[in-house]
Amino acid sequence: MDTPQNYQNENDIQKHKRIKKCLRIIGIILLVLGAGLTITGFVSFFTAMGSYGMPKLFWCAFIGLPMLAFGGMLTALGFKKEFARYVKNETTPIFNELGQEIKPGISAITQTIAGSIQNEKITCKCGQENDIGDKFCSRCGSPLTKTCPKCNCEVNDSDKFCNNCGNKLD
Repeated sequence: MDTPQNYQNENDIQKHKRIKKCLRIIGIILLVLGAGLTITGFVSFFTAMGSYGMPKLFWCAFIGLPMLAFGGMLTALGFKKEFARYVKNETTPIFNELGQEIKPGISAITQTIAGSIQNEKITCKCGQENDIGDKFCSRCGSPLTKTCPKCNCEVNDSDKFCNNCGNKLD
């Protein structure tokens, strides 16, 4: 749908469309008139330079240049949505292509991080290294976790303090 989403009712939508159409029409008219007056003023100026006389219509450039600027501004406002859509459609494929190009690098980083997390070990009192999630030692069967007496949080058996409440453990 080619209507702004933030308008409340059909009257607001129609008013917006009329304003946008007026901006386009007035902007183009001012651009054409401003270009004509500017060209007339500069032609008069440069023609007078060759004949060593005074330019008679140079004042037209002083009116035409601001008209060009104002007309360009109004026209740009009238076509702002179309311009923004064009820019979006031109840049989206570039970002998609960039995403495909960096995907292997992101995957490698993710795998490295996941691998380092999986490689973390907890060492039992007997010296056996066990995976972080293990509850009991794979060699001697001793518990690898204990419960904090203050907050009942489960902590590693080798921890000296509870990582939940900070209580000193036995």
